[in-house]
Amino acid sequence: MVRFVNWYFERYLRKHWQSVRMVSSSTVPTLTGPTVIYLNHPSWWDPITCAYFVRRYYAQREHFAPIDAAALRKYKFLSKIGLFGIDRHSRRSTADFLRTCEAIFTRDTGTLWVTAEGEFTDPRVRPVVLRTGIAHLARRHSQVTFIAMAIEYTHWQERKGEVLVNFGRPRQFSNEMSVDAIHEGLTREMTGTLDTLAAAAMTRDPSRFVTLMSSAGGVHPVYDAFRRVIAKLRGQSFSAVHAERGEP
Repeated sequence: MVRFVNWYFERYLRKHWQSVRMVSSSTVPTLTGPTVIYLNHPSWWDPITCAYFVRRYYAQREHFAPIDAAALRKYKFLSKIGLFGIDRHSRRSTADFLRTCEAIFTRDTGTLWVTAEGEFTDPRVRPVVLRTGIAHLARRHSQVTFIAMAIEYTHWQERKGEVLVNFGRPRQFSNEMSVDAIHEGLTREMTGTLDTLAAAAMTRDPSRFVTLMSSAGGVHPVYDAFRRVIAKLRGQSFSAVHAERGEP
């Protein structure tokens, strides 16, 4: 089930987006031991973007993510791929969340994906506001590594848009630190990761990124076929992309 869903999500991502690109100064992090990847929450597309990284880079690990309890009741199959329900307005649900995380972190390959802002937020909004729950989690589990993941969705020269990502540094936090200090550290790391991504995105320069996935360019299959015929009649080479991107 997990492999099929992640395969489908990657196919869906390729259909609707031109590329997945990562800031060139960043790397896809190597995960060792239990890990939390906490990300900003700009779009409905976020879990599908995460599924791409799960399939391409972390297929050998176990993955989990919280989801609204009402949504999980509606789409029960999601529980079979590692999603578990939470109700933000219930204290009991908070306790259940912490117990679930404790179970996840006993696994050396346990990976928790969390949208730490808790609601859809534009990636350029400052200050970055993370919910405090992630800081409590970091304090309770000093052995767990926390990695910030910044995501933007934008359009450049092509009809389809660009999925842009940047990863922060792996961090661990001592349980002797206060929750406020940990929260500040997590927020600062996310802010810097988002700022670096925004600066690269605004250049609209593909050379500032490493292309992880690329789909075919073009305007529309029929129109592109017409353009291809015209180019052939003129003895010219044909490229469906709207603008040369300076890379394969």
